[in-house]
Amino acid sequence: MFLHKDKDVKEVAMDMEGAVGVVKRVLIGPQEGSDDTFMRLFTMKPGGHTPKHSHPYPHLIKWLSGMGVILDGEGKENKIEVNMSAFVPKDEEHQFRNPSDYETCSFICVIPNPDKVEK
Repeated sequence: MFLHKDKDVKEVAMDMEGAVGVVKRVLIGPQEGSDDTFMRLFTMKPGGHTPKHSHPYPHLIKWLSGMGVILDGEGKENKIEVNMSAFVPKDEEHQFRNPSDYETCSFICVIPNPDKVEK
């Protein structure tokens, strides 16, 4: 078993082209002994967003703070807030946005290990 406080995990700026004001912490991954599943905590500054992108694996999302928008594969903007969850299927284009001018938002994202997913 492995336990730690989220605040003790190093925060890293999201390095995908088109990301603005997004940082992540890999809360659980290989360093913690989980080779198959990753749990990540994303924080977006006001006006922040991920790029529009897709992956060959699904995402499980749990919204923790603030209000947000998830753009789906059809271009629809879906509002999301605290105590809501979302599923992004593999290969579906998506984007996470923080439309607020003043409030940071955060969410947990659980994915399979990208290195073990058939492409």
